[in-house]
Amino acid sequence: MKYIFCLGIWICFVLKDIYLILCFSIIFSIYLYIRFKKKFIVLLWFLCSFLTLFFFPSYHPAEKGTYEIIEIKNKYCIARNEDTKVVVYGLDQANFGDKYQLDEFENIYSLKNIHQFNFESYMNKNNIYECTNGKENQCIKKSDSIKSYIFQKLKEKPLCLLYLYGIYDPDSINLLARLSLPFLVCMHILEKILNTIISENKTKFVCILISILYGYLFTFKIALVRYILNQIVKYIDSESFCITSTLLLFLFPYSSCDFSYILPFGLGWIQKYIKKQNKLASFIFIYSLQFIYFHEINLLALFFFSFFKNINVILFLSSFFIDISFLNIQMPVFHYVPNLIFYSLMILLFYYLIHNQIKYSILILFLCSPVYSSYLNPFFHVYTLDIGQGDCTLIVEPYKKSVVMIDCGQNLYRNNVEKIILPVLEDLQIHTIDTLIVTHEDIDHSGGKEELSEKIKINQIVEDSNEEIKVNYTFYSLLPERNIKDENDSSIVSYFQYDTCSFLWMGDASISIENQLLQRYDLDVDVLKLGHHGSRTSSSFHFLEKIDPTLGIISVGKDNKYNHPSSKVISNAHLLGIDLLMTKEEGMIHIFTLKKFTFFVTATGLFGMI
Repeated sequence: MKYIFCLGIWICFVLKDIYLILCFSIIFSIYLYIRFKKKFIVLLWFLCSFLTLFFFPSYHPAEKGTYEIIEIKNKYCIARNEDTKVVVYGLDQANFGDKYQLDEFENIYSLKNIHQFNFESYMNKNNIYECTNGKENQCIKKSDSIKSYIFQKLKEKPLCLLYLYGIYDPDSINLLARLSLPFLVCMHILEKILNTIISENKTKFVCILISILYGYLFTFKIALVRYILNQIVKYIDSESFCITSTLLLFLFPYSSCDFSYILPFGLGWIQKYIKKQNKLASFIFIYSLQFIYFHEINLLALFFFSFFKNINVILFLSSFFIDISFLNIQMPVFHYVPNLIFYSLMILLFYYLIHNQIKYSILILFLCSPVYSSYLNPFFHVYTLDIGQGDCTLIVEPYKKSVVMIDCGQNLYRNNVEKIILPVLEDLQIHTIDTLIVTHEDIDHSGGKEELSEKIKINQIVEDSNEEIKVNYTFYSLLPERNIKDENDSSIVSYFQYDTCSFLWMGDASISIENQLLQRYDLDVDVLKLGHHGSRTSSSFHFLEKIDPTLGIISVGKDNKYNHPSSKVISNAHLLGIDLLMTKEEGMIHIFTLKKFTFFVTATGLFGMI
């Protein structure tokens, strides 16, 4: 019964919404009554599920006041004023417990691309919505605590910051940053030693005290809190998994879907319900989670985890006395985003394992699915990447027969190729671009061409409308001969069609080019990427009315200095019944077609059918 209760509470925390929790609670209570025939159990369940509603902190907008530093990361800090937390940038000398006078705040914003880490969503999930740029002269009180003293002494030791505080540069993440908290491994070793000297209960008590002291001096990570709770609960119940997992949810309500919670939670269920093939099931579970959460797998760490875990402990203890930051162990990884084939085989495998069976043919198919499954994708894909104020579109033919990219814009303050385009290509397992179309020579369209060519194989670069696009579906560069007034008017205009869906990509072409297109072609368009980021110099009412697209896409950066998109263009689209999606609001826009059906999904989770 404990396991069923634990699962029910976990589902409540995953659902979060009060109405969804209420509906689930009623259905689950009926199941409990049918199974156990006891009203007391149903009553207890309603009480527990009702309590979950009070453990999600309500949002309080940040206001001018005194904020205390409670968490320090590589490029930012988190500060708190009563129930409100904010992200603070620019405080290189900040320490735990320091107090700052913060006055102005803005909403956290980050670029949003499907399958990529999104800082805005990550912070919002933890009930943090605002940020500010702090200055050292805003500090009104420096902390004199033991915790701040220790941090000041250790802040020049990178491995100490990594192991003790979880502070590392995400751009240079290595094997050490991905391994488990070495302190917990040390505690397990200490437990074994103490059990040979003193009683088991005294050992637990000593370990609890040491762990609480460690958390006070450094940070209470979820793994550490789990260990402490586990030791405390063992005084009451030797089978502590369910109680510990449930208590952890009430302490960390936003962690219900985090890797740090799901991994031990899932392994606990495997220990309970899969007896015969326990080790194999655990291996499959860990293998799956690496792809699901990180979209990559480190085979070295997977197969030699125990070895690296022990090495990690040695490095952890050594980092206090000698500088070993030169041991930057980079991870050879394999990238893959799980798809329907992967999930289907995973579910099928666990079904057989729960019934004490193993089908080796399915196991082999599952383990190899990251290698072959992307070549079995029957959809035609069009990805409009969120690169800020710029353009980059990726077009992938079914079964990965061809890959076309339209533009690869750069940014003066961010390397789009390194930070966005290459990670997206890695996750999609794209190692060759068949054709790169550079619409024109503006940095926000062509700026990444040279760097991208150095990092990935490109078979053809098209920079002129007269060049043929070498794909096996309808793909034309329209209006090769035209009258132009400026560089924007020289933009390659791409028209392509797959199945029954047609697309028109305008580059930065102006209204003059639009009029020439209408004079020369009878265009039937389902999806239009509006010209010049929605500027008033493009997308005239007459042009939008004539081509009559169902969906319009605007690739544009938030708060750009050009004030794109134009309110007039947006108003015209709405008057004509054209649905608009903008990257600054929805992030990456992914359109995929199969036969007569065309769908879209955005990085913010918006889904629809065209």
